[in-house]
Parts: sequence; structure tokens; C-alpha cells
Amino acid sequence: QANHGSNANGLDNAIQIENNDADLALTSGIFIESAAAGGITDGILIDATSGTIADGIQIGSGTNTITNAINIASTGVTTDISLQNGETIDNNGNGIFNFSAGNITMDGNITPSGNNDDLGSTSAEWDDIFVGDQNGLNLGLDQDAELVYDETTDDRVELAGTGASLYIEDRLSLGRQTF
Repeated sequence: QANHGSNANGLDNAIQIENNDADLALTSGIFIESAAAGGITDGILIDATSGTIADGIQIGSGTNTITNAINIASTGVTTDISLQNGETIDNNGNGIFNFSAGNITMDGNITPSGNNDDLGSTSAEWDDIFVGDQNGLNLGLDQDAELVYDETTDDRVELAGTGASLYIEDRLSLGRQTF
């Protein structure tokens, strides 16, 4: 059932698609196809020329499961998500997300799925890591060693932790002196 309707205060649903038939499987709520050579510029355009739009697109408001809120097919899609300042987010079918143009800023942690995940690789290395004062690198499964920059007390880099020690496998050079 597809309809449009309005109430006393204005338009309720410009397009409303409902499937109330338990025996009917709805393949596409909205299907947009460009069969002509001219193509389609914007499949769906949401524009607030005047006034405000609270939710340009809202996915899910009930308790039923949505399997794929947004499903981007890998065939024929040049850019998965294009943002307002030229930033793009792409997954080219290789399991790697590519973010372009600018920094990724987040509030929280980037957490690996297990104990065998790497930050970088032999062919895609990180350049610099910036760690703030009184912070450092926690090492080991139980974080039993940490390399910390102590700016408050000693203004030095410290190796700390339960039973943590420094082992030098080859040689140690301090200035021009090698041990």
C-alpha cells in the first residue's frame, strides 16, 4: 500500500509504504532505476530550502529487527558515502574502509576484535604516534608493562609495571658510547 496523506497541520507522510499482508514479501519499498542513457542526478534528494528537517532519513523506530539499515552493493558503486566537504568513505570489497580528506575524530576507544589485530602492517606503517603527558603504551595481555612519559614528576620516559624490565638484545648506544 503506497499513499500520501496530510492532516490538519500539514503533510504527515509524503510517501508511506506499508506491508500489512503476512503472506506478501516486499522486495523494494522504493526502487529507483536509470534505464535511460541520461541517468539520474539524485535518486533521493532531501533539501530544506526553508524550515528544518529533523531527520533526513530515519531508519527504525519500532522494535522489529532491520537486517541491513543501509546496504551498499559492491557492483557499480563508485563512492559508498560522500560527505559535504569532499570526504568519502569507501569499502572496495576488500574488507578495508578507506577514509579520505581530513582527520577521523572520535570520542571513545578503537577496540580490536581480539588479541591478534595489528595497528598497521609491514606494507602500511604508521608515521608518528603522539601520546599526551602522563600517558604511554601499555604492553602485554595483562598490561604488565608500560612505557610512560612522566612529565609531572621527572620529565622522563619510564618503563614501569609489575615485574617489568628492559632487555637489550644487541647493543645500547648512549650518545657516542656503545655498550
